[in-house]
Amino acid sequence: MTLSLLVKQYILQICDGPVHVPEKLPDYVPLSHLGYDEDSSLCGILEDKLKQIIAQYNTGKHITHGYVSDQMTVSQCIDLVA
Repeated sequence: MTLSLLVKQYILQICDGPVHVPEKLPDYVPLSHLGYDEDSSLCGILEDKLKQIIAQYNTGKHITHGYVSDQMTVSQCIDLVA
């Protein structure tokens, strides 16, 4: 599985979306359209998962605590790790 599909799968998994079809999640969709809310813990959970991907695949990227927001797009989340 590619990093982009892995990120999409986590995004869908966290918001209880259809994780069996991550390839159908468009890159331009903001997280807020998927149920992510800046006041909820979903962005923090996703941020932790993205950090795990960075560590597991040794991508050399770094995410500052609190950086992931509901206004980010799926593509921007992928760019954080790849």
